[in-house]
Amino acid sequence: MRIKQRVIGAAMILAVILSAGLVSSSPLAATSTDALKNGNFEGGFTSAGGCGAVGKGWSCFTNGGRAAYGFYDDQWGKTVWDGGHSQLIEINTKQNSSEPDRYAGIYQTAAVSKGKAYDFAIRGMIRADDEDPDPWRYRVQVGFDYSGGSNWAAVTNWVELPWDTIYSRTGPGAFSEYRAKVTATSSKITVFVRTWMKWGTPYREVDFNLDGINLFGDSATSSGGSSSGSTGSSGSGAVAPQPL
Repeated sequence: MRIKQRVIGAAMILAVILSAGLVSSSPLAATSTDALKNGNFEGGFTSAGGCGAVGKGWSCFTNGGRAAYGFYDDQWGKTVWDGGHSQLIEINTKQNSSEPDRYAGIYQTAAVSKGKAYDFAIRGMIRADDEDPDPWRYRVQVGFDYSGGSNWAAVTNWVELPWDTIYSRTGPGAFSEYRAKVTATSSKITVFVRTWMKWGTPYREVDFNLDGINLFGDSATSSGGSSSGSTGSSGSGAVAPQPL
């Protein structure tokens, strides 16, 4: 009787082992992953020539002129959306009046699956040292190069984010958020984030905090560019993202 019980017990254990093996060998369900690297800026910063401290995996750009620019690792808790760091971009005319339309931004190229839809999200905050009631004087835009190019000046599909609240530089408030659906048309896509000082009014400074930048979709290996201040190669973005 005992031998029979042992045989039955061994058979049951073997069945459990085999069933576990079958489960582990079956294909895993597709999961959504972030195609961007260091979009929360918790992965560190590097010193980028012509810019300053730029999040690892990201590159930077400005359009020069008489304005001054700064890129920083912001660790002030009130200007971080999540974690302990955010990307701070500064444009100022403290030393000189400037030409209008001064831009500074960051970008990253990611590997994606052609034809697949991705969920893009970004969080940010605008702070300034003036009390001008014009909410349009400082803006944030996003753009996409669907061929993976790195020339921000060649992008044609800029979307101005509906972020109309401008806080005091020393009195931060809540982060704003923007989401959009983006469909890949090739195996690479470049995400551009551009901050904008519209007017050349002297003695002003605006600070843009960026955090929580994501591009969730089919798993793919990111090919984020190195941090640099160059405009890079030419590329175009003709497909507009669809806001959510």
